[in-house]
Amino acid sequence: MHYRGESIVGLPTRDITRKGICRSFQIPQLFPELTVMDNLLIALTIADSPRPAIFRPAIDRRLEARAMALLEKFGIAEHAEREITTLAQGIRKLVDIAMATVGDPDLLFLDEPTSGVSADEKMPLMETLISAFRSSQTAVLFIEHDMEIIEAFSPRVVAFYEGTILADGPTAEVLANARVREFVIGSEFHRGDAAPAGGQPC
Repeated sequence: MHYRGESIVGLPTRDITRKGICRSFQIPQLFPELTVMDNLLIALTIADSPRPAIFRPAIDRRLEARAMALLEKFGIAEHAEREITTLAQGIRKLVDIAMATVGDPDLLFLDEPTSGVSADEKMPLMETLISAFRSSQTAVLFIEHDMEIIEAFSPRVVAFYEGTILADGPTAEVLANARVREFVIGSEFHRGDAAPAGGQPC
C-alpha cells in the first residue's frame, strides 16, 4: 500500500497518523464509563503530544473549547456531559468519528459508518457527516455495503470482490456494471468462484 508515492506497509500506527491518515472503527472504540466530552479530551490530549509521555494527565482540561467545537461540528454538543453508555448507537458513531478527526487528517477511513445503526438513524447520521466534512480539507473514504447509503452519499465508488477491483468510477456507472451486479450487488455472491476475469489486482 502506497500513500503519496511512499509505502506505508508495516509502519506503526502512530507514524501513519503523523502522515495525515486516520480511521474510525466499525464498532466505536470509546471509553464507555466516561462522558462524551472526556472521550474527546483524551483524543485531543494524545493528538497534542508530540511523543508518548508516562507522567502526564490523560485529560488536558485546557482543550475543552476545542473539544466543544468538534462536538458542535458533528451535531452532538448537547450530549457533551452524557456517559457513552447512555447514547444511541448513531451518536456513539459520531463521537468515534469526531475523535478520529482531532488531528485534522488529510485522509480519513470510515469503516461502515452506518453499521449497527437503526434504519431511522442511518440517513441523518450520514447527512451529519457530509455536512461536517464539507467545510474541511479532509478526504473521506468509507467502506459500506448498504447500497442505499452508497447511492445517496458517494460520488465515486470502488467495487471489490475478494481482493480484486471490479470497477472504479462514478457511482451510477459502477452500480450498473455487469460484473459488480453479478459479484457484489446480486443475491448470489459466488464466494467459491475465482475472481472474475478482467479484474484488477488491488
